[in-house]
Amino acid sequence: MSFIHPAVLWALPFAAVPVIIYYLMRFRSLRVEWGATYVLERALARLRKKLYADQLILLVLRTLLCVALVVAFARPAARRRAGLATSTGVHHVILVDSSYSMLAGPEDATRWDKTQETVAQLLRSWGRGETWSLGVMGDNVDWVVDGETLTDSEHAIARLGGLRVREGSTDLAPCLEAVFGRFATADVEIFLFADDQWTTWRNVPDLARGSIPGPDLYWIDSPSSNHENLAVTRAELARDKALRGHPVALRVDVANFGARPVRDVPVEILIDGAFRERKTVSLLPGQRGRVTTALALAESGSRRVTARLPDDLLVYDNSMSTAIDVCDRLDVLVLRDGTAEGKFDSAWEFLRIAGRLQNMQDDGKRIFTLGPVSVALCEASELDAQALATADVVLLDGARRVTPALATTLRGFVDTGGALILAADASVDPEVWNRVLGEAGLLPAPLGDRQTRSFRGDDCQVLRRADEGTSGGDSLDAAKFYSWFSLGEPVAGATVRATFADGTAYAIGKRMLPGSVTLLAAGLNGRDNNLIVRECFYPFIFDLLADSAGAALFPRMVGLGEPIACGVPDVGTIRAATFDRPGAEAIAVTPQLLAGGGRLQALGGSDVTGPCSMLVVGEDTATRIWFGAQGERVDSDLTPMDGEMRAAVQRQLGLRTVTDWSELQQALADKYGGREYGHWAMLVVLLAMLGELFAERRFV
Repeated sequence: MSFIHPAVLWALPFAAVPVIIYYLMRFRSLRVEWGATYVLERALARLRKKLYADQLILLVLRTLLCVALVVAFARPAARRRAGLATSTGVHHVILVDSSYSMLAGPEDATRWDKTQETVAQLLRSWGRGETWSLGVMGDNVDWVVDGETLTDSEHAIARLGGLRVREGSTDLAPCLEAVFGRFATADVEIFLFADDQWTTWRNVPDLARGSIPGPDLYWIDSPSSNHENLAVTRAELARDKALRGHPVALRVDVANFGARPVRDVPVEILIDGAFRERKTVSLLPGQRGRVTTALALAESGSRRVTARLPDDLLVYDNSMSTAIDVCDRLDVLVLRDGTAEGKFDSAWEFLRIAGRLQNMQDDGKRIFTLGPVSVALCEASELDAQALATADVVLLDGARRVTPALATTLRGFVDTGGALILAADASVDPEVWNRVLGEAGLLPAPLGDRQTRSFRGDDCQVLRRADEGTSGGDSLDAAKFYSWFSLGEPVAGATVRATFADGTAYAIGKRMLPGSVTLLAAGLNGRDNNLIVRECFYPFIFDLLADSAGAALFPRMVGLGEPIACGVPDVGTIRAATFDRPGAEAIAVTPQLLAGGGRLQALGGSDVTGPCSMLVVGEDTATRIWFGAQGERVDSDLTPMDGEMRAAVQRQLGLRTVTDWSELQQALADKYGGREYGHWAMLVVLLAMLGELFAERRFV
């Protein structure tokens, strides 16, 4: 026997009121002496036993009346199993959707907050000895509690605080199938905490019907009247490194997952958390749009770039961060043989003439500056480790004969973090390059046939501007190439970084981590193109050099869970280093991880999107290096199940759907309560009242 409203039983002590009144009135009798007292006392002595029994019956009836009233309001019911103080023999399974759509809703009242509150109340309702499990659902079920016996509900509730939402969506079908298979022979009841997204439930109607434990599956679904949601799905910079003051393209992808069109939604761009500029985007229902802007960063160092939308239903996906390194200058080393003295025989003469600057002498080596780019010439006899140590980018074209010794030297340069550009001009022997550079692992793709066109015609190749823009507004279609090599399939790890207008590859790059190699289908010597007379030359060459140098860095934008690495900054003696991730405590980085030729290794990635950073503290300075952890926004579509799908799910699973704890409590009471006896308690009340009435008329 149990009570649906046990709190009412606290009123049971009031059943003692008739007894208290009886004894109080008993000692307040008034004695009056009169002539017949003696005769009356003799008569009462004969009836004393009978009068005592009558008073006792009346007292019992009044007490029973009070008890029956309290019990009637407490609603007694017969339980199917034993009481709460011991185990019921039922295995209670709590399944929680851990996808970040559970954060939808107002602050402090999201589905996730309501889930934790309801689970806590559910745990408090169980008695000691109950067996329970807690599974967090994602692609599969991760058992946080696996078949444990409940001894202290508050200790169990404290474990809920360690639960966190995770990137990605939840597919209920495989999760439920795994749970049904695991508890196929157990007496189990399942409490399912999930939202009503159609993406979450889409595969549930296809589950096998034979394994569904229908009446013991409860779905706690907090209703929501609003399902309109916008999300930033990607924020990507054109490269990982930029020259200070020179534009670098930022592409921001925004998606409208709602059922209504939106107009002029502001997309804010922030640099290191400070507002920089604002763009707008208008989207139809289900449409994805792109905002593109060119950022000229005025301060050198590692910079965090964030794209942010206004707060809406799901705040979690309204921002996305990436990162970039900004440098004051780039040092470029051009390799040339002494015999290549012609005006258009090497990239050195081309860059010098295009820059319209005079040569300057510096320790016997020719050097000139092209804005923030310092270009130095290195003859065959001058190439050594010291010359390579000061270079950020090495440019090799047909003006330098390729030998195995040179290939080995260049491979060492790349392995220490250098960026190598291979500009295949008309003087290149493709067989030698494919063999020598290929054996050294320095060729991102094999060179194919050489194509040549006349300068007088328009049958030439034109660079295609990437959709994110690369040249700060200058037109690249004015740059024409009249000689180029067809490039073969990229080797493993290499990607096409730029194309001609017809879609064929112009530049193929490969990250060597650290270090990079970029292969150009055409030369930079002025003989194969018209860049020297076009205004797009400056942005073209700056973008090419910065892109190549950026590819030599460890990526500043990483996927979820991907390891993060970077070169150790020059801060002198390293006193401390920490790695910070969103929503997690900082990790101390040991000196052993900072070893390896300036390469940072073995750092874990982030489980959620957001900015990560590496802080390195030296003797007199501290440097923070930013990274942007990004994942696909696969759980931002909050579109609910329609009526037909909900009905199919209901039929398939036999769900008992409730919206909050009170409804769940009532459903459990109905399940375990069996037959109620409240009406019998009311009958006892009526009978006690009638008995008291007859007793008063009989005995008074």
